Amino acid sequence: MVHIITTSTIDALRKHIPESRIEPRRFRPNIIIHVPDAEGFIENEWVGKVLTIGGRVQLKILQPTQRCLMTTLAQGDLPKDPNVLKSIVKNNAGSFGVYASVVKNGEIRTGDSIHIH
Repeated sequence: MVHIITTSTIDALRKHIPESRIEPRRFRPNIIIHVPDAEGFIENEWVGKVLTIGGRVQLKILQPTQRCLMTTLAQGDLPKDPNVLKSIVKNNAGSFGVYASVVKNGEIRTGDSIHIH
């Protein structure tokens, strides 16, 4: 399984709990996709679709990533924060990001184009 989140989802959670430090490492994703023109938890719309990255790699989006207590624990300099999970449950039914399976493997590079189909 590959865990994918977007900058849109990170920004959405930051808006819901501005007093919290919402950083990608709190969620341990394999891939972070920069989506500057999107808003909200957009990965939810990708379930059942295929992401093609750089014209080489294909990932089938299987399901939303249901989050657990781990997102609230202190990690390095990130403090313990129970509001993280509470907000994910309240604002996105407990999901943050999506899980995908590898359809076609290959190398992914920063800046690769991404197509959803």
